[in-house]
Amino acid sequence: MKPNKVKISFSIAAVCSAFIFLFAFRSIPVFRIWDSYKVVYADKSISEEKVLSCLENAGCQNIISLDRQQIPLVSDFTPVLPDSYNEYLTSRLGYFFDYSKSFLLYYIPNGSGQQIVKALENLSSETGLQAGIDGIQQYPFAVPVVCIIVFFTFLYLSKNKVPFFLSACFSLLLSFSKPFYPIAAAAVLYMLSCYLSQRIWGRKKAFSVLKKNPYFIVPLAVSFFISLLSGVQEGFLMILCGLSSCSSLFLLGTFESFMDSRNSFKVAKIFSAPQLPLMYPATAFHTLLCLAPLLVLLFCFIFASNFSFASGKNVSLPVPVETSSESSIPSLKDFYCWAWNVESFPYKNLNKNSGFEKV
Repeated sequence: MKPNKVKISFSIAAVCSAFIFLFAFRSIPVFRIWDSYKVVYADKSISEEKVLSCLENAGCQNIISLDRQQIPLVSDFTPVLPDSYNEYLTSRLGYFFDYSKSFLLYYIPNGSGQQIVKALENLSSETGLQAGIDGIQQYPFAVPVVCIIVFFTFLYLSKNKVPFFLSACFSLLLSFSKPFYPIAAAAVLYMLSCYLSQRIWGRKKAFSVLKKNPYFIVPLAVSFFISLLSGVQEGFLMILCGLSSCSSLFLLGTFESFMDSRNSFKVAKIFSAPQLPLMYPATAFHTLLCLAPLLVLLFCFIFASNFSFASGKNVSLPVPVETSSESSIPSLKDFYCWAWNVESFPYKNLNKNSGFEKV
């Protein structure tokens, strides 16, 4: 049978594009609270002038700090307002203290983090007091290590090693490109599906068996679902990895068919795919073993989620929450409400209840 050049070209393009996108979209997790700002914390006994001088010498500009706050809006008609109108101005100061009121907070636009870290280390050594930053990049080595162990374990256990290698290697590369714990869990489940399916490689009606077998479909579907929940890029890359796996297997099948056509005798496998169950005692045991790396990833994820610092007291910083959530610090909606009341106060009837309106 003559190979289809269009399908071969498409498969090669899919495999190449997977390598390109996995490299282009690679990222490292950053434990940062706000998208556009780094949060520096320093013991409140350190003067703000000293902290700002330290940060500005490190190249930081446009630093938002407590002493630099001004009233954002003053009415020309009523520059002095009742105390009930100043609640917003008081509550917004919560952005500049941690939960225990032991640390002052400074907001720095995203820039060179390493210089800031060194400057804060010097500040801590000079004063003997605690100072630090929230946006430290940490590469979670547990993610690729766990995925490598699972990959080579399944490769060792596979009877058809080449099909498993070609189908599962892209999910392994994804764990390096996106070293997040949910992505690692998705990669492990994807490898499990590849391991179960490699048993019937090259047998008749293999695709018919796989598309109906829950042991193959469920881990595969869950891996895609986790990736899509993790983000648009992660979901796109997992779909691309699946497409590349299929393309690699197609190229392998085409190559094997070409080699068989050159032989005088063609080897025919006795049992067809429906006669070989994917789940039997050995694969069932190996499937249960998958729980071990998944539990390791879950433990690492929970451990990494606990926002703590290497030394000194723990610092609880203000974090963004949903609009419907109760918050001790004001949101943008609260600012608009306050601004409306400031602008409308000169026009209110003082003979009626003219208190602060919740817009």
